[in-house]
Amino acid sequence: RFSLMCEVAASRLLDQYNVVEALMMCTLQEKLTGNGLPRLRKAAMDILLRHGSHNVSQIERATSLTKVLKDDSAQLLPTLLKGMLETLTKKDMASMDVLEKRTTNEFLRIDKREHKERERERKRRRMERRGYVGSSQQDSPRGGNNSDLDDRLYQKFKRDVLGKSSMNIEPMHPRSNSSIVPHEDVPSTTTYTRSSSKRQRRNSRRNAK
Repeated sequence: RFSLMCEVAASRLLDQYNVVEALMMCTLQEKLTGNGLPRLRKAAMDILLRHGSHNVSQIERATSLTKVLKDDSAQLLPTLLKGMLETLTKKDMASMDVLEKRTTNEFLRIDKREHKERERERKRRRMERRGYVGSSQQDSPRGGNNSDLDDRLYQKFKRDVLGKSSMNIEPMHPRSNSSIVPHEDVPSTTTYTRSSSKRQRRNSRRNAK
């Protein structure tokens, strides 16, 4: 009870000249006893954020806030960050979530655009190695974006390469080294073979008689 009374009294005596010291005492008391003095911390953050950046500038001139942040940041920052989280409302947190989603979507859009540009550059390099040039401004009718022209040249490049490779491949018969002949041009020898075998059997019977 006495500690609570002292905390409430200290929170009533805060002003812009001792608010930084109060925040540092909250961190020190939490390390010693585990009591972070939440009422004193809340009152200190109310004074610190009461009138926005103008009030923060006045406190910085009165207490050398920048110097304290450099020298005793281990004692000031934990309570300061915890107080900032406590002062944020649900509306502020929702706004932060929306901002984070927008930032993430913007980064994803940039990554997707860079991926397309890298893919287009790889296509252009392949065409240049094969003797195709489609990235110069003289090929474009207006000298503007050449992505459509590059895509058309790349498709032409694929057709030419596939056409050359298909011309070197000849369809072969699975049982011989000759080319495949249409079905109607192949002479049928099945009937001739059967008739000759019958003739031979007939002649052998006559000779036997």
